Amino acid sequence: MEIDQCLLESLPIGQRQRLVRRMRCDQIRAYYEREKSLQRQQGAVKVRAPPTHRKKHHVHFSVTDVIQDAIIRHDDKEVLRLLKDGTDLNSPISSGGSLL
Repeated sequence: MEIDQCLLESLPIGQRQRLVRRMRCDQIRAYYEREKSLQRQQGAVKVRAPPTHRKKHHVHFSVTDVIQDAIIRHDDKEVLRLLKDGTDLNSPISSGGSLL
């Protein structure tokens, strides 16, 4: 569907938008039909969709890493919670010392 640019600009905005939207839908439909026929001609292998029921991976960090991160972020509530849960204050940190 070819329309002259002058004719398109002379239409009211609502009608112009509907016409352009319909033209774009026709273009997309034609594109998908061409792609489908091209795949049939080439005998393309169908790609399976990835399974939707994947196992969700849970990441677990050691308690010493979590408390070090909480100390760096100055998250006092999390530090107190971890200390109440029994985090070892003498556990080594990356700098070679301990939390104490």
